[in-house]
Amino acid sequence: MGNEEVRSRNGNGKPTLGAANAAVVEIESVPEGLVSGMHVSTARTRDDKLEPIVKLLLEELGVDVDSQHFRETPARVARFYREFTRGLSAKPQDILKTFRSPAHELVVVSGIDFFSLCPHHLLVYGGKIHFGYA
Repeated sequence: MGNEEVRSRNGNGKPTLGAANAAVVEIESVPEGLVSGMHVSTARTRDDKLEPIVKLLLEELGVDVDSQHFRETPARVARFYREFTRGLSAKPQDILKTFRSPAHELVVVSGIDFFSLCPHHLLVYGGKIHFGYA
């Protein structure tokens, strides 16, 4: 990793990793064996319908999708939703690990950032979670 040519740019025109490369980088940072059966794919398929749907949505909202500000938006939004929802196909048993501990004290984990997708409005929301277990 690291020597690949960057082929996509963020909203400010700066180079970024493509969705597929970002997924690979993220997976490579996970301990080996932890994601053995996890299928991660954000690549666009030949008959991908998401980008034209986003373009149609913008047009229905009265947005000029041919303007310089919105020209690449349908592709960007389609990539975002593919990457953001890739966890929907992950199996928890493939990425989570359980273990027994000899300790009997309360364990507290705090300040964990989370993000999800509202199923009613398809909006991203997030926050911090804190939990404890014994």
